[in-house]
Amino acid sequence: MPAVYEGHGLRFQYPETWDLEDQETPDGWSLSVTSENTAYLQMVGQPMPEIDMDEAISAELGSHPSEDPLLLGMLVAAIEALREDYPELETEAVEEAKIGGMVSLMQQVHFISFDLSVTCTMYCVRTPTQIVLILCQASDLEEDEAEPQFVSMMKSLRWQK
Repeated sequence: MPAVYEGHGLRFQYPETWDLEDQETPDGWSLSVTSENTAYLQMVGQPMPEIDMDEAISAELGSHPSEDPLLLGMLVAAIEALREDYPELETEAVEEAKIGGMVSLMQQVHFISFDLSVTCTMYCVRTPTQIVLILCQASDLEEDEAEPQFVSMMKSLRWQK
């Protein structure tokens, strides 16, 4: 039976054997769901910045996530932070993906940590009230076990008002 998380304007199911940690941060909030080993899902949310609506309408912000400077900025910042620890980080092309019924930017990165090959799939989505970065990360030793759990969590994700 999966456990259910509800808060920060979202709801999702996660494996009951995984640990959940939820905390407020100076910029918003952070949520981590970790397996018994090293696989984890992390969500980081920040409130939407104040935007000049005339400027937003003329730039058609949000019409195409791949052109959204807020989403791209958050994704680039996450990759740069990882690259500081893993300079040999390899990235795949940015794609659009639907999560929780909303279109997001998605990018996979690969790196070596403690002699293990690690894959991290990042999603960045804009909701009406916040921008959320989601990281799903597992090493090659547990990827086959963790991947279905990540898929299940992402499929159960729902944004609330």
